[in-house]
Amino acid sequence: MKGAGRQQNPGVLPESWTPSWQLRAVGALRSAVTVGGTYAVLWFFLPHVFLVPGTVLSGLLYLPRWLMSARVRLDRARGELAITFGWWTRHVPLDRISQVDQVFRFGAVIATRDSWTYRISPFRKRRRLERWLRMRTGFEGMELTITQAAAAARAENPGWPADGASSPVGVLGACLLCVLGAAGVVLAALVRPQAGGWLLRAGADLLTAWWGIVGAVIGIIGVWLLCRAVTRAVSARPGPGLR
Repeated sequence: MKGAGRQQNPGVLPESWTPSWQLRAVGALRSAVTVGGTYAVLWFFLPHVFLVPGTVLSGLLYLPRWLMSARVRLDRARGELAITFGWWTRHVPLDRISQVDQVFRFGAVIATRDSWTYRISPFRKRRRLERWLRMRTGFEGMELTITQAAAAARAENPGWPADGASSPVGVLGACLLCVLGAAGVVLAALVRPQAGGWLLRAGADLLTAWWGIVGAVIGIIGVWLLCRAVTRAVSARPGPGLR
């Protein structure tokens, strides 16, 4: 019966992991560099009417996640994993966790079987940074502990569909890709060098080509994924005689 194993081990205390101050500092520094790069691109290659709103939007997207509190809490007694960012918390049943990655990432990445991914990491790859950044992330031991707990929960609850099946993220993710693709194309059309010189003109041409091509590709992928997700949703509905 689904959920039957979620009240097991009532005497086991919850375990939790939070990003260390070193990881927060690295994340905040990387976010500040990204915001500065966004400001430079807006200053040199786009009309200055976008300078302030673009920089503010970039800052809101990158900086707050390293200033807010974050925590991953494993509760075996309740059979769930609580993932907290600031005031927002999602409770994920252990039998829906498909991947916990701390070894190859600089921080933590948690993926669920219904296609949600939660990343607490300023970088995608860790191997190159390991050589010169000697610091603790705060997620040491998390991968093995949660993986074992999730495997035990799945063994007691084998009824959940295969990874990616009945995903609620399909349509939302496809729509997001469509929006991002359209935004890339619009930005490519708005690129104008804000000063003279062959270097800025060449940079503007490269930026136009890059944003246009990447935006078009992302938009095409988004439309394809959206069509596939809608088709699957329609085909999954029971016929009139089966209701």
